[in-house]
Amino acid sequence: MLTIIEAEIDVNGTVTLLEPLTLTQKSRAIITLLENGQGPKPLPTEEETRVAEARFARWIGAVNSGNPRSADNEQIDADLAREYASESAPFQRTPLDTRERRAALDELMRFAGAVSSGNPRAADNEAIDADLAREYGNEI
Repeated sequence: MLTIIEAEIDVNGTVTLLEPLTLTQKSRAIITLLENGQGPKPLPTEEETRVAEARFARWIGAVNSGNPRSADNEQIDADLAREYASESAPFQRTPLDTRERRAALDELMRFAGAVSSGNPRAADNEAIDADLAREYGNEI
């Protein structure tokens, strides 16, 4: 499990933790240096949160694909399996290099959590993995 804490490092390399940390064993750390004066963003106030949620809520339901099952994960899995198994697939994609894969992942992650299916377990990775394994067996 990753734990993120704030610390300061002086010009001699001495690390001072700015939050309490309790460890049960020796651990490794990765340090990311922030530009001077840059630190974690302060949490928004209740009013800022309310305004942001209201702005976001305007987009809920803004897209209608015309397919009443467009957010149905089982239908999506079936559509993808059918398309990937089809010999009439329009084209075969060439594998992405590392930079292209990273850019594609970054683009996808911009949308993480932007859609709610109404299923409280829709973002449960273990449930998703179990669904995929049940659907596709050892092919994944």
